[in-house]
Amino acid sequence: MHEVSGFTLGVDAPDLAERAAARASATALGVAWNELMAGETQVASRAVELVALQDEPFADSSLIASDLLCRQLRSHATVALSGDGGDEIFGGYLYFHKAPSDRAVHEELVRKLSMLHLYDCNRANKAMSAWGVEARVPFLDKEVLEVAMMIDPSEKMCRNGRMEKWAFRKAFEHGGRVLFGETDASMPGALLAFNTAHSYEHYGNLVTYMRLKGIVPPSSGGN
Repeated sequence: MHEVSGFTLGVDAPDLAERAAARASATALGVAWNELMAGETQVASRAVELVALQDEPFADSSLIASDLLCRQLRSHATVALSGDGGDEIFGGYLYFHKAPSDRAVHEELVRKLSMLHLYDCNRANKAMSAWGVEARVPFLDKEVLEVAMMIDPSEKMCRNGRMEKWAFRKAFEHGGRVLFGETDASMPGALLAFNTAHSYEHYGNLVTYMRLKGIVPPSSGGN
C-alpha cells in the first residue's frame, strides 16, 4: 500500500480558513498532510487566465481554488481522490435544514445528482485535467451510490441538532467527536493524493466500513 497524502489550499481570508479543521481530520485519519497557500494576487491573476481556458460559460467560482490546488498538487502526485458527490448523496448543503420532509430530501438529492456533470464534476475535470492530474471520485462509485441512496432519507434530515451529512459523519466520528466541520462552498476542500493509481484501493473499504458502523444495511448491491 502506498502512503496516502492529503492536500488542502489555504488562503489569507480568515472567513475561508479551514486549514485547522482539515489538519485535525488528517491527523485523526493518519494521513500525511500538506497545506498549500495561495495569495490574493495569485488568485486574481489566475481567475483572469481561466476565462480564456474555458470552452463554455462556467460561473462556479470554486474552479479558481480547485485549479490553484491542482497546479501545486501536480508536483507531488499524479492521481487524486476528490470528495465530489458527498454532499449530493448524504445531504451536505445548508439549505437542507429547511427540508420539509424525508421525501423532499430524497427528491432533492436525486435532482442534484442528475446535474453533477454540469457543475461539480465538470469543475473537477477542468481543474485536474489542466494540470495532468487524474481524478478518482469514490463517492460516485456505483456501489457507494447504491448504498448511500438506500439509507433512509430520515437519517439525512438536519433535525434534532444534527448537522449536514450526519450519517456519513457518524460513520467516521473519532473519539466521540464528529470530524469534518461545516465547509465553504466556494472552496475545493481537500484532496487525497497518491503517486500511483493503485492506491485507489485504500478508499475501497468505505462501504464495508459504513456497514460495520451500522449506517447502512449489512448487505446491498448484490454482495
